[in-house]
Amino acid sequence: MRNYIFILLWCFIFCACSKNETSIQLQIKGDITDAHPRIVTSDSTYLLTLDSTGACKIILPAMQEPEIANLYYSDIYGGTPLYILPGTTLSIGMERGSVKTFDGESADMCRQLNDFRLLRQFSLSGNDVLEEKQYLAKLERLVEQCNVHLDTMKQDRKFIELLKKRMFFHIYSDIPDYVTFYSFRTGDTAYIPSEHFREVMVRVISDEDGIVNTGMYSMLPSFIDILCPTVSRTDYKTKLAYLQGRFKHARVLSYVSDYYITGYLKNEGIQYLPEVRQEYDRLVQDSAMKSKFDAYCARALKTAPGQPAPDFSFPDMDGNMVSLEDLRGKYVYIDIWATYCSPCRAEIPYLQKLEEKLKDKNIYFVSISVDTNKKTWENMVKKDQLGGIQLHCGKNPKFMDDYDIPGIPRFILIDPEGRFCGARVGHPSTPGWGEYLAELVKKYFVYHLFYGAGRL
Repeated sequence: MRNYIFILLWCFIFCACSKNETSIQLQIKGDITDAHPRIVTSDSTYLLTLDSTGACKIILPAMQEPEIANLYYSDIYGGTPLYILPGTTLSIGMERGSVKTFDGESADMCRQLNDFRLLRQFSLSGNDVLEEKQYLAKLERLVEQCNVHLDTMKQDRKFIELLKKRMFFHIYSDIPDYVTFYSFRTGDTAYIPSEHFREVMVRVISDEDGIVNTGMYSMLPSFIDILCPTVSRTDYKTKLAYLQGRFKHARVLSYVSDYYITGYLKNEGIQYLPEVRQEYDRLVQDSAMKSKFDAYCARALKTAPGQPAPDFSFPDMDGNMVSLEDLRGKYVYIDIWATYCSPCRAEIPYLQKLEEKLKDKNIYFVSISVDTNKKTWENMVKKDQLGGIQLHCGKNPKFMDDYDIPGIPRFILIDPEGRFCGARVGHPSTPGWGEYLAELVKKYFVYHLFYGAGRL
């Protein structure tokens, strides 16, 4: 009898747990070559594997309470909040990195989480020029107004409370922009946030449980960058020291540590991996996040100095295909750019001076446009009489992946044998870069003149 009761009890517990398992189905339409979807919940990161049709299904472990998770399409798209209701099925349809449909018991709640009108209604005008005290008071009023509005919604109270908390973070996430643009808007170049203002910022991000339950991890780095200023933008060690002294929640530490360490490698180069590996493994506890980091490192190591650069072939202004192989025998200085990219255009005058300085030397200057509109690229090349070798890549995820290009502008240097000198080298405007490049080209010329190796 006792055994019978025990079995019944075990079955009850098993069924109860199974009942709380949540199924998430994802369908992505169109090209999926740049899709690397993942779901970030309050306790785990789940890397999703798509089949050939762009579909996948994942079962989340049993949950006791609803929560807000985030769906990421890839590293270059922002997260889409999802309302995870234990024991239900949620179906999501995506196209070109954007969610188009939700279906399931929590579908309406997901739509409300992503309601652009709600976000816009309770966002500050970017044109307001307010003093700190007025600005903070306005944020408080917005939160109060938002809560009154949300109380009128006919939804489960647990969902409303989570939505209130998420909207609170949404409203206060404007603070870093205020700090960044205050000087510009007022002309006060000496402005730094007051002690009281900084205390408000600290209180906002100190609600670690709130951040985890609402999935609002992405707001943290912009707050930390202000609260923990550094001399160098690549000083990740100071940021990590600040994190360890401030945050206790493993998920928060994992997310922000991954952000800063991965960002450091992407900016400075994968050759610094040995420097950060031990620190990364100590601070980041999420196994899927580590897998994602390892996958990035494996890709990036292929662009380390001395590694062979993958061949490419893109059309020039006349429609002729130009490959990297065609450029063997000289250094190749590559500019990855687009007409719509202001920092890219700002580099053009410096690049033109560099081209003139090293004209007829042992180096090719290659500009590769990632513009989706080829005609726009052609018009600008003609109008501005851009020199060097002008090629059009367009949207080419394979090329961007092969060369580890998360953003533009990006400058790459390849040696005459087709090997990487660096996948992240100096911009034409970087002080001393032109002199370094001229000296590098000269040394190679002299060496091969006397020793006869390679082609000139």
